[in-house]
Amino acid sequence: MLVTCSIGRTSHQSLILYTVARLDTRWRDIEDGNGLPITVSFYTDKEPLPDPTPPCQDPSPPPNPMSETAPTHDHRSNSVIGEILKFKGKRKEAKAFIQNCKIYFRLNPKRIAADDDGTKIFLALNKISDGAKEWKDAQIDDLLKPDSKINWTAFKTAFLENWGEVDPAGNAFTQLLKLQQRPAQKGKRQIRLPAYVAQFKEIIKKAGITGEAAFHLFRKGLTKDEFEKAMITDPKSLEDWYNVAIRLDNI
Repeated sequence: MLVTCSIGRTSHQSLILYTVARLDTRWRDIEDGNGLPITVSFYTDKEPLPDPTPPCQDPSPPPNPMSETAPTHDHRSNSVIGEILKFKGKRKEAKAFIQNCKIYFRLNPKRIAADDDGTKIFLALNKISDGAKEWKDAQIDDLLKPDSKINWTAFKTAFLENWGEVDPAGNAFTQLLKLQQRPAQKGKRQIRLPAYVAQFKEIIKKAGITGEAAFHLFRKGLTKDEFEKAMITDPKSLEDWYNVAIRLDNI
């Protein structure tokens, strides 16, 4: 086999092409025509000639596994919204307690299914304490019996019958009489008009008072100065009086 190689010379010498016969070594020192030693390399047929072009490297850096965004999980379905307030045996708070339970159940449908009466009942019982603890313990004993019927509507009715106000209308009238003492209160002790309007609305609803009677009672909760200022605007209805009173608080 013949191998041909090119040997570079200095600028004032010519390029000499050597044809070399079969070689047993990869490197050999030879001389050019002027007796100058030149070292050349030869490749046998057992080794392919290397590609003179340097390998192409990807200029972009390898991806960093630590920089990849980890998959996220949505936990919103497991979060709890709101809270059931405690009931400690005060009758005037019984209706509000049941309303609070209903709102809590509605806000957390993922945790409390609409037909999961057992969970609803025991969540409510868990918030009953102090003066109502004995009633709570009796309810738990009944619910744990093998033949007990778990029903939220029945539980709610039993709770309100036992803890609801005995005379809601009578209690409302008592609260109304206290509210009408507002004109005699002085300074910070006097209820501000927006709060007076809100409480008055709630009380007359409980007492079932409407029409002229409601208007007369509302006037009695205003000071003389407030009443005279309100009359200037000539309110036509009880709702007008409510709005005028609230605006007077901002003057």
